[in-house]
Amino acid sequence: MIADDPVQLNLVSTFSDATQYLVCPVSHCGCEQVHLGKVQVIQNKDIWTVTSEGGAFDKAGGESRWRGSIIHIHAYCESGHCFDITFHFHKGTTSISAHNASNYEVGHDSHSELWRD
Repeated sequence: MIADDPVQLNLVSTFSDATQYLVCPVSHCGCEQVHLGKVQVIQNKDIWTVTSEGGAFDKAGGESRWRGSIIHIHAYCESGHCFDITFHFHKGTTSISAHNASNYEVGHDSHSELWRD
């Protein structure tokens, strides 16, 4: 589910407010137009997947190499780069990481972009 090519997450702020925005972390791209794709929540080995088309549940279909809860967010920028953001919670600690996901194609159904409607 996660590629093995880690990247550093980057946030930028505007001068008008204190809001921070995610920019594309792949190859120092810095594109500010980042779209969120499908979101997956893994608890034990169960996976809940949310896309623009709705949600799905896969009982005991998840990865077993981690303990605790995991949230994967698939994202891509308008320059064509794809990456995964992962939150991993275990024993009171939450870590965040990002990985290059070059195996996706922009606009491909694997993104299932979440719309703002």
